[in-house]
Amino acid sequence: MSDMQSNLKFSGREDFLTECDLSIDSFPAICVVVVIDAEDLRQIQNLFGYEAFTVVRRNIAGRLKAGLPTLGFVSFLGEDRLVVKFLAENENEGKVHSERLHRMLESSFDLDSGETVDFVFNLGVAMSACKKIDLSQKEKRKWSTSLLASAEIAMLNARKDPSLGLCFSSENEVKLISRRIEVERLLSGSAPVEEMHLEYQPIVELESGTIIAQEALLRWNNDFLGEVEPYLLLELLTDSRPALNLARWTLDELLKNSVQIVSVTNLNINISPELLFSRDRRLLDYLVNDISNANRKNYPISLEFSPRILAWSKKRILQVANELDEAGYGLILDDVTPRELGSLFLSELPIKELKISRKVTSMIFKHNSFAKILEAFSSLQNARLVAKGVEDKNMSNALLNMGILYGQGYYLGKPKRL
Repeated sequence: MSDMQSNLKFSGREDFLTECDLSIDSFPAICVVVVIDAEDLRQIQNLFGYEAFTVVRRNIAGRLKAGLPTLGFVSFLGEDRLVVKFLAENENEGKVHSERLHRMLESSFDLDSGETVDFVFNLGVAMSACKKIDLSQKEKRKWSTSLLASAEIAMLNARKDPSLGLCFSSENEVKLISRRIEVERLLSGSAPVEEMHLEYQPIVELESGTIIAQEALLRWNNDFLGEVEPYLLLELLTDSRPALNLARWTLDELLKNSVQIVSVTNLNINISPELLFSRDRRLLDYLVNDISNANRKNYPISLEFSPRILAWSKKRILQVANELDEAGYGLILDDVTPRELGSLFLSELPIKELKISRKVTSMIFKHNSFAKILEAFSSLQNARLVAKGVEDKNMSNALLNMGILYGQGYYLGKPKRL
């Protein structure tokens, strides 16, 4: 077990586990990782010089080590972050030790000059059950990175609320972050299009049941990961090169399949706004200039994107939106809630459709609340309203009674491959 380590990378490339003697087969153990934010440390060097800075760092590490169980160590992550790692017999013991570490950092620190300094420390804690250490090096790194990332997120949550100072992440959060890291790693190379496919979900006129459009949904089924959650895939496919290549592949696949979708007049596809509205014009030029015009005329394409663009540069958003509109694309704001309707330039965008978020649709039976929501939506005269998350007939009828004519959801049609 090492006493101190320098320049430990947050990337997880160092084998975080081997820094602690984890020969723990004799008892079930909890591995606890604490990330400590000591942002004020940056000021010490400016105010008192480098020597004072190193003294305070050494004192902080000394206090932490004094409060640790036998199996534990302290590392610095850069100049203003510390990582503490230790083993506990159970989760409760892990929490007790973490709270003790927090208390040990609350008192003032003495400098050699005789002055004292106080710091605000934010601690984030992640815990996970240890298994017998017969894991491969790759599995160890993955587990270690997930714990470190979870503790980092918990620390950021603690920083948001000064009254907390200490936040814990759950075992479930550790698992979710572990999966996210693995998905991101596999997407970091070339886009694995051979493992991907499109499914299509109808948008329906509620009264007649007529399909007015089909939305193409990207799906990824990987031998190692299984079926990747769609929301995770969309979050990660933002501005990377694989994301750009995959967006092109998705558009080409959509057009290739369009000849099989003979009963609808429109095809919708969700596009990352980071790709679509960035100053890098590669995707925009591909949409406007390179895609087959013949197929687009027969099967008009609408592009769906997040309303978060409304917080971006008005000039850039209007420029790109108008260019796409002139090229014949329909523009759809997806997952809209009433708060986005307060944007000062929403009415200037050539939007043909607003898709109401599932969360808003679920409020349909709270009639007073939904009436206010509908009133806010109806201020846009030229945009069609589509309710997402229509799950049963009662919800469909209630939407019709409230004046919503179109919907999308499992009751109206599940996503299917062609």
